[in-house]
Amino acid sequence: MKELFAEILASMRTSKLRTFLTSFTIAWGIIILVVLLGIGTGIRNGATRMSEDMGMSHFGTQVILQETELPYAGYQKGRKPRLTADQIDRLRNTFADDLYGIDPAPSFSFLTFTTDFGSVGTQLGTATPLSERFRTLRVIQGRTFSPRELATGERVALLCKSTISKLFEAGTDPIGQVITAGGISYRIIGVTEDVNPFFAVTEIPLTTYQGLYPNQMIEVSNLKLYPKGSKAEEMKSFEDRFKGELSRMLKFDPNDPYVFRLQSSTDVKNSMDKAFNGLDMLLWIMGLGSLAVGSIGVSTIMTVTVRERMREIGIRKALGARPRDILRMILGESIALSVVSGLVGLLLGAGIVRLIGYSAEHDSWAIQEVGGGNGAEAAYYHIVSDPSVNLSIAIGALIVLVIVGIIAGIRPARHALRVPAVIAMRDK
Repeated sequence: MKELFAEILASMRTSKLRTFLTSFTIAWGIIILVVLLGIGTGIRNGATRMSEDMGMSHFGTQVILQETELPYAGYQKGRKPRLTADQIDRLRNTFADDLYGIDPAPSFSFLTFTTDFGSVGTQLGTATPLSERFRTLRVIQGRTFSPRELATGERVALLCKSTISKLFEAGTDPIGQVITAGGISYRIIGVTEDVNPFFAVTEIPLTTYQGLYPNQMIEVSNLKLYPKGSKAEEMKSFEDRFKGELSRMLKFDPNDPYVFRLQSSTDVKNSMDKAFNGLDMLLWIMGLGSLAVGSIGVSTIMTVTVRERMREIGIRKALGARPRDILRMILGESIALSVVSGLVGLLLGAGIVRLIGYSAEHDSWAIQEVGGGNGAEAAYYHIVSDPSVNLSIAIGALIVLVIVGIIAGIRPARHALRVPAVIAMRDK
């Protein structure tokens, strides 16, 4: 084995240009593959991180009832179906096996909050024990709602960071401060990150909203569901059954395309997964295409190598070298070049991916500005975040390179074995 390595090294030294070109072809292919896959992972991580920060991946499903588009059972189109508290309880019982629970939600509304310093209009959100159980909320100051506040309807509020800057002078501690909206006072208990970059959001307990605006909660058009299933097929089956039950309960056509709208965090996740699976496939095709081009180059160079060493091969045959010795000599050089060049390519590719990750975190090219209207501050998100390449993928790519090296060397090696020693020695 030692002699084989020495022989391979001597052959590489003899043809330095050829060795360099072969190594560069292989290393370049693996660098392209590693960098493309690393960037793909970084884009996926960036989009996931952005969706979490924007609240799109929070657990839950929103159901919105709108005007009917089709007449049904004697009712004219344009009717607005609404749910009473008793009907919501029936839905809870009917779908107890599918849902952790159902929360009624107020219709999309805004409130203008004021202090002695200033005022700001924000979107109103409501919190319940279920929403507190399942969502992820980034409280940067103070705290979130206590169980007692959620149960008794105290006039407390969670404000966004962007809202605080418009209601209080810089440096003012907002916790415990009082704000008013429509003549009603609320005590601030916490400050959160801006979940929605398009609208500032102020949250109060749902029980507080029900106590302040009882007429608006007698019949509701919005529900927040907390499904137990998460797979796309499970959600599709549940959506069909839930819409069917609503259509029977509220007397609207189940085929009405407009009256029932369901917005699911699972749908967002599944859509993102499909998009990024397609991106991964495209990047794999591009990367493997680069490796394929490299393998063609390696095969061509190995053919030239065998051609140049044909006289040497003929002499070895005449001196009694066995076919497997000739095959081992040629394939050994091809495999050695593939492994060494592949490792160099993997290291360089990983280094480039690390540099891209560092640049994405510190430079402006990978930062996207989102929102900034209606009282909310503009949010900035990294479109590439923590790019990396899985170790198993790197090992798999190296194995592919070894296979490429064997395939690249085996055809010219077999050709050399078929040439008689006398003819090989005459070859120039």
